[in-house]
Amino acid sequence: MRRLTLKSQADDLEAEMNDIRKRLTTQQKESNGIQKALTALDIKLEQKRADRHSLLKSCKVQRFTTLPTTSIVN
Repeated sequence: MRRLTLKSQADDLEAEMNDIRKRLTTQQKESNGIQKALTALDIKLEQKRADRHSLLKSCKVQRFTTLPTTSIVN
């Protein structure tokens, strides 16, 4: 009789562990999806920074090329 009780308890624990594994797998998939989205946003942010820096350099170059080449002497 005791053997059946132990077997039943072992089966219950195994079922509970399987349920926990399934939930863990679901959470890991969700976490991976969030991580991918975060990485994509990080890439976009870095591209925006690079674009902004490029625009700044372009404006500086443009400013220097439009300055008068002769100085005014009084």
